[in-house]
Amino acid sequence: MEQKGAWLTPPPLHNSSCSQQRFLAAAGGVSLWNLCQALLILLLSAGILGANLVLIVVVNSRRYSRFIHAQPRYLLTSLASNDLAIGLFVTPFGFLPAVYRCWPYGEIFCQIQSLLRGALSQQSAVILVCMAVDRYMCMLHPVRYHKHSSKKRLSLQGCVAIISLTWVTSVALFAVMVLPRGGYYFNSTGLLACDPFFAKASLRILASCLFYFPTTMILMYCYGSAFHVNKLRLHRVAWSAPVPLDDPGPSPPPPQQQQAPAPADGADKCAVCSGGVCSSTTLPDDVASATGHDKDYHVLSVEEVS
Repeated sequence: MEQKGAWLTPPPLHNSSCSQQRFLAAAGGVSLWNLCQALLILLLSAGILGANLVLIVVVNSRRYSRFIHAQPRYLLTSLASNDLAIGLFVTPFGFLPAVYRCWPYGEIFCQIQSLLRGALSQQSAVILVCMAVDRYMCMLHPVRYHKHSSKKRLSLQGCVAIISLTWVTSVALFAVMVLPRGGYYFNSTGLLACDPFFAKASLRILASCLFYFPTTMILMYCYGSAFHVNKLRLHRVAWSAPVPLDDPGPSPPPPQQQQAPAPADGADKCAVCSGGVCSSTTLPDDVASATGHDKDYHVLSVEEVS
């Protein structure tokens, strides 16, 4: 029980300093694995710098800024700026420790780096939460969201106030943890950089729960609610839209064809002959010219039929 509640002390930084004799003696024997790790750190730093610079330029350019609301644009810029600071002040300085397996920069720089590592990571987590809340308000309360987002000056002041408040809070929190002597150490594994040191394992667990568990829960709730509302809206649109029928319905009736008159007897024959054949004096000539036969056609009169 006493061992579980004991306060831990960080390893002295001078034991990991490159000024130690054992590191000076091994400086000439750099292995291929160490060089590969150093190259990987350089590539990682270049990727972080390039990606975040491109994001900042694209999001704030005139061509694309009109497609993004003011609040998400400011939050994305702040998030990219945090990652850009990590790519400038944290990851590149792991190159020499990866090569020589020691810390060459001194104690003050280690203290500053551990402060930046904790504060920037926590600030990025808070910005992600703010972005999730922003998307939640946009999806669930679009009228209120667009009413406030249309006021550019108000949205700018609000975003700047939130970003500044979260930045000051993160820096102050990790300053209390790191700036006192013994609040940082050189982590010889992973990124080969200085990290905040927790005097108790329970404090590390508590800090992890406070820093990351609420962040994860808020992200899951906000984005889950937004996706659920969007899914319901799509279902409503699908049900309200006219659905094309598989059966196009009865086809229109075909045009009526003229049927030949039925053969008539008696007085009907007289009417047909008098109205059809006997009334046209040019019909025999037309038939002869159409058939190519020169024949004599006898035109019947009504008296002959009867």
